[in-house]
Amino acid sequence: MEVVADLSKSEWELMLICWELGAPCAREVHEASLEYKPRDYRTVLATLNNIARKGFLRTEKRPGPRNIPTNHYHPTLSRREGIERRIRKFLTEDLRSEPENLLQLRRILAELQA
Repeated sequence: MEVVADLSKSEWELMLICWELGAPCAREVHEASLEYKPRDYRTVLATLNNIARKGFLRTEKRPGPRNIPTNHYHPTLSRREGIERRIRKFLTEDLRSEPENLLQLRRILAELQA
C-alpha cells in the first residue's frame, strides 16, 4: 500500500515506537507508549489502524496468546525515510522554503550542535 497521508502528532509518536520495536502487536506498542504518556489501549489500537490506513504500516495476523490471532504492525518505510518525509514537509509547508526561514533554521541547528 502506498503512503497516502501524513501522520498526526500522536500517530507519529506511535510510529516511532513501531520503528523501534520492529513489528509489534498493539499491546507491545501500548506498553512502550506508557513511558511517554498515559494512553488507553483502545486508543492505541485505533491509532495504529489509522496509521495502517494511511499506508505507513501493514498488518499481519499471527497466533497470539491462546492461539487467538493478533495483528502485528510492520512499518512500510524505514525510519530514515519517514523522518526525511516529515522534515521535507516541515520545510516546504511550514517554512515555505523561504530563504529567511531556512537561515533561521540553520542558526538553530548550529546552536543545537554547539
